[in-house]
Amino acid sequence: MSIWTNSALALACAGLTACAGLDIGTTQPRSIIVQGGDIKVAAPAGYCANPQASTDGAGSAVVLMGRCSATSSATPAVITASVGASGSGAALDAGPVALTRFFTSDQGRGMLASTGNPADAVVTSSETEDAAVLLRIKDANLGEYWRAILALKGRLVMLSAMGAESVVLPPEQGRALLSKSMAVLRSANPDKTAPAVGLAGLFAASKTPAAPVIEVLTPPEGSLRPKPRVPSAG
Repeated sequence: MSIWTNSALALACAGLTACAGLDIGTTQPRSIIVQGGDIKVAAPAGYCANPQASTDGAGSAVVLMGRCSATSSATPAVITASVGASGSGAALDAGPVALTRFFTSDQGRGMLASTGNPADAVVTSSETEDAAVLLRIKDANLGEYWRAILALKGRLVMLSAMGAESVVLPPEQGRALLSKSMAVLRSANPDKTAPAVGLAGLFAASKTPAAPVIEVLTPPEGSLRPKPRVPSAG
């Protein structure tokens, strides 16, 4: 049985191929309420949400965020937040290893790929941070970017941070922006019904993104991923 619900699968590439411009505009809100008021999607400092480029329907929502101003000191980037249906966060119960194995399988890479073709997306590294799984993805059309998978008030949430148009977002800046985005989302959506530790017991949480902590499977021949490095002893 798959660990993914239909809504979780639908979120895998939601919003990524419809990214708006980098600069949203100061007249746009810093946050958007979605899913009947259950979730507040808040942007990190320097970024605003774009209601016109966002969707909120039955069981899922996608919110796009960009810099509030072209003169902002914030890193030029597009942040996408995809929110699943109530209860969809149970997909994370499988744990980080199972999640990584799924997303390095043909089915998982097909969901990640902007084209739907498994050969067009590769998970090059995987980490954990505060009960979230972070994937570094190489896409044939979108280039390389970071995506986080976490549970928020019982809902599956996927966050991505990438450049747009001709702007390249360096890996370290994308990784840092993703961490800030997760922190802001959690602060805006305290889960008063869950234990203080949340899902932390399921993960070996690490706030230091120095190296991947989860083994990434070797994709089939012909995929985009470079040959895996042989781990050093110890």
